[in-house]
Amino acid sequence: GGGLPAYANPLQVQFSLPQFLLLFMDPWNAILTTSAIYALLGYLAAFFFLKDALGCHPLSAILGSALFTINGFFIERVVVGHLNFITFPLIEIFILALLHPKLPAWLAGILISLTSAALIYSGGVYIGLIGLFSAFMILPLVYFLKPALLSWRRLLPILLWGGILTLLLCGSKLYATSIYMANFPREV
Repeated sequence: GGGLPAYANPLQVQFSLPQFLLLFMDPWNAILTTSAIYALLGYLAAFFFLKDALGCHPLSAILGSALFTINGFFIERVVVGHLNFITFPLIEIFILALLHPKLPAWLAGILISLTSAALIYSGGVYIGLIGLFSAFMILPLVYFLKPALLSWRRLLPILLWGGILTLLLCGSKLYATSIYMANFPREV
């Protein structure tokens, strides 16, 4: 796949879960199955973040997880066929991995790298940007609720593990994309 002309395109989705599921089912069912899997993963990540990290009551965690997972953004994008937005529920995994107090740093780094790879190889460039901006909003709120969760002693090893493993998993795609995008000047 590294020799495909489309590989360098940041919105190319050849190495994604829907593409893999096409080996077993038709395209429509592959999209529906992928949507359900990603929604379930996002729901579980949001639930465990709210319940374990923030200490919310289980019913509050269920409600918060449901509101995050079935929000209008995700559903609308999937319904109109914007396949590169299908990974939206996965951005909660980043927050869970960074802020869950009981996850070891290496496991949190693996979660971050696998989620990053899913976004990068599924054309989720915009989702990654949305996730980054969401983190800029969530982290100050978490600091006000539970300042102990934002310890640099804990966050730095997680970010190092996640960054190194992401570069190992996605280095070829990131390099190909950077070379490809260098051919298109962005003038204002």
